[in-house]
This record gives sequence, C-alpha cells and structure tokens, in this order.
Amino acid sequence: MIQIPRINSAKADALSILASSKGSELFKLVPIKHLTKLSIDVVTEVKWIEETLTWIEPILTFLKDQTIPSNRKEARKVRRRTTHFCCLTTSSANEATPCPSLGTWAARR
Repeated sequence: MIQIPRINSAKADALSILASSKGSELFKLVPIKHLTKLSIDVVTEVKWIEETLTWIEPILTFLKDQTIPSNRKEARKVRRRTTHFCCLTTSSANEATPCPSLGTWAARR
C-alpha cells in the first residue's frame, strides 16, 4: 500500500467538496467544463434472454393457483414456506401481492 501525500490529493478533495456543496469558493479553484453534447455513445437496447424464477414465485403460484412444483422436496419446501405468507389481490389487476405473516407478534407485544 502506498500513502498518497495530501498535496497530491488536493484536486480530488476539492472535487468531492464541490460535488457535495453549492455556492462554494471552490468554483474559483476548480475549472468546470459544461458539455454541449453527450460524451458517451447512446446505449443500445438490451434484450431479455432468460427469465429466472425468484424465490417468491413458487410461493405466489401456490397461494394464487394452489399449484406446487413437481419435485417432492421443493413442493414440501413451498408448502412449509407459504404458511408464513398471505396473498392480497388488487381489484384493478389480476396480480397478487405477498405479505409476510406477523404470526403471534401482536399477541406477544
């Protein structure tokens, strides 16, 4: 590891202070260049290749449709985990929102 002397990091310090404050005296010390056009190319469109399931997807499908995975181990895991969730449906869309169950927290409080 090499320690950089403070005199060599003065510009970096000034830029960090300038970025975090407005109307500073540093505007006179640090030249600011205003760009009229983009300095980078426009990002091209990215296409979705593969959709992976999140951890909540099997739980949501079980709560909404009562369907479980074909693997016995996964099905058991989903059944056990769904006891901790409830399913709230919105009237405007056919989407379900999972909400964690608070269990007996209110009773213990």
